[in-house]
Amino acid sequence: MTNQTERTKRHLKEALIEAVHDRGWSRVTVNKIVEEAGYHRATFYQYYHSRQEIADELRNDIRTQVQETTVNRYTLGAAIESGEMHAGSFELMHFIYEKRRWFELYTVSDTLPGIQHDLPEAIAEVLEQMFILAPHHHADLNTAMYRRYIAHGTAGLVYDWINDGFDKDSDTMTLELIRILRSFAKGFVIEKAEPESKRRG
Repeated sequence: MTNQTERTKRHLKEALIEAVHDRGWSRVTVNKIVEEAGYHRATFYQYYHSRQEIADELRNDIRTQVQETTVNRYTLGAAIESGEMHAGSFELMHFIYEKRRWFELYTVSDTLPGIQHDLPEAIAEVLEQMFILAPHHHADLNTAMYRRYIAHGTAGLVYDWINDGFDKDSDTMTLELIRILRSFAKGFVIEKAEPESKRRG
């Protein structure tokens, strides 16, 4: 992807976000997107066939970036002690704040269908694929049930932050998430996790 293509697609996606904020998803049109972005319809159709296609690509972009910012400060195979974690230990909350205009769409009544599921599903998927959690006691935290619990709990914390107008800074939210993690896990390793069905034998 050339720099110009990347820039144009970014502008169109930003325009889509603003259009949904302004009008609601059901009233967003390609004309509204290109008007917001300052482009012609022909430019839009160079890259996308419909408003649904650009929305789907944007949702996939965000999901991928949520997963990347969850793990990108860790070395594969390194054991992380939760007691040693700090505000700079991972970037997820910083990413969410940076992309807050997108995440504020979660509070729009007529928003993109299905986006409320994206955050917990992205977190659950990265937990399944990359995290081996070490519990304080004998409970197995690396089951689908626990991963879903952790993912939805994390997403709930983020949703409250969004609904409160991002009233706390990213470091404070990161530390709050770490405090919760410490309550049930003494640490974790980032690696390709073995699927639950295989671990059960």
